[in-house]
Amino acid sequence: MPAKPIWQKSKPQRMNKGVTMAQRARKLQMKTINFQFQGKPTTVGVLREGTFKHRISLRRVPAALKTANQVHKTNLKLVRNLVMEHIFSEYELWKQVSRGFCCPVRELAAYARPGGKLESHIIFWDVLDKGRLIVPTGEFQSESDIALVLLEIPGEKLQKDGRDFGLDFADANWIDVPDFPAETGWYLLHGKSGIPHGEQKPDEFEGARALWRREHAYEGPIVRGGYAYGSFAHAININADTGRVGGGILVEIPEADLAKIEAPTKD
Repeated sequence: MPAKPIWQKSKPQRMNKGVTMAQRARKLQMKTINFQFQGKPTTVGVLREGTFKHRISLRRVPAALKTANQVHKTNLKLVRNLVMEHIFSEYELWKQVSRGFCCPVRELAAYARPGGKLESHIIFWDVLDKGRLIVPTGEFQSESDIALVLLEIPGEKLQKDGRDFGLDFADANWIDVPDFPAETGWYLLHGKSGIPHGEQKPDEFEGARALWRREHAYEGPIVRGGYAYGSFAHAININADTGRVGGGILVEIPEADLAKIEAPTKD
């Protein structure tokens, strides 16, 4: 794989065309909510799709967000899955941000076809980008019925070679999720990653979440929201290679950036 990161490939201005000179001069308009998460004050904002010129694919959100940060001199990050789970558990928080869905979270997931052991790489054909996504399995090779979750999609490690995209496994902060389900259904969440695992549960089971997964190997974003068995807020979609952002994305706002954010002039 070449060393050049995909985020630095030609025409970086492409994601930037939707940001006008007037927007650069003023504060970033964003609806925000504040709450305590794991004993720490947390601020989440809804970054509307109008920040970008076009509706963009879920997979391209990290690069688009990076460009928005460069323009506004901010350090916004996609919301974490466990933070999203906290928002869903508090109805007053959820109804304030519900228009931002379906929304990718900060983590990335990879898994093999059900029942199969992990080979040296997980290979997934991406219909949208018309290329392969390749993730080396490292120390987890030969394991079965697990999902690998990367806590943050590292743009500098995602590299392109022709039509193939590869992720540098070295030093990546992977979490292995045991007993990853072989089929779509309702499951309890793995405590460290917030990913469904274990035995299937009835949809009314307290704490259960609806998992969407593929029948073959997958590598890509984890998306919160989307109808599954009549539920929207409780859906965890780990098969959304061709999905597109609609309505906005949720971002965590560091304290240092709060002064750069203002309430939107219209909904």
